Amino acid sequence: MECDVCGKKEASFIIQVEGAKMAACRGCAYHGKILFSLEEDAPRKEFRAQEGRGVPKSMQLEEDLVEDYGKIVRKERESRGLKIEEFARQINEKASYLDKIENQSTRPPIETAKKLEKALGVKILEKIKESSVPSDLTKYKKKELSLLDMLEMQQKKGK
Repeated sequence: MECDVCGKKEASFIIQVEGAKMAACRGCAYHGKILFSLEEDAPRKEFRAQEGRGVPKSMQLEEDLVEDYGKIVRKERESRGLKIEEFARQINEKASYLDKIENQSTRPPIETAKKLEKALGVKILEKIKESSVPSDLTKYKKKELSLLDMLEMQQKKGK
């Protein structure tokens, strides 16, 4: 299988980088969180050591935005009768930035999302549960797994 990061034909892991799952070789696996080893004979100790080389703990996401975060923010703001400019002043943000958040053309950082949750009394962050590799991934062990295959699996999982 080919590494989706560098292109080497030695992908040994499925990693998660900013929510995207991709195949990675040993050299590129540290760029994300290791979810699964594709090597059948991978020693457990070595695999755990590789996990430790991932993204620093301070940079790992423990929470992420819910799917329709922008709609939730807009609906709650409008239900309170607030214009976007008023609300922006209340939470010390620019109205244009809030508009982009509401349209979901930008993803706010976790700190901003928490500020929105507190100001509106809504929940737009959810805890990230430990990702497990989908069971249908195992059928790809002997075949190359492309990003399209992974996308199709995600879409099936969502339905």
